[in-house]
Amino acid sequence: MTFIEIMVALLVLTVIGLGSLMFFSYGRGQVRLRNDYRLAGVLASEKLELLMATAYDEIAVGTTSEERALEDHSFTRTYEITDLGTIKQADVTVSWSYKGQTQEVSLTTLIAPQ
Repeated sequence: MTFIEIMVALLVLTVIGLGSLMFFSYGRGQVRLRNDYRLAGVLASEKLELLMATAYDEIAVGTTSEERALEDHSFTRTYEITDLGTIKQADVTVSWSYKGQTQEVSLTTLIAPQ
């Protein structure tokens, strides 16, 4: 093998190696983002369950925000209660920052007196 053949082979292996590294790095980021979405869904669902377990008359109309930390992540959970007359609508939004962009998950339910 000549020196030029060795250099070309090393160049090809370097390009393949860098491509693989970028592919795995991107995949790892996507796994983290999907995990963040899962955690946000858990936080939103948890708040809806707590609201549905509360007595209807004790559910205050208005908007409330709270900071929550879960698995070393910081989330902002905002919930808004709207009185629709005979029922109340609960909207829960969980937001967080990922790579400088705001991500969010929203859930809505209707709560009726029991």
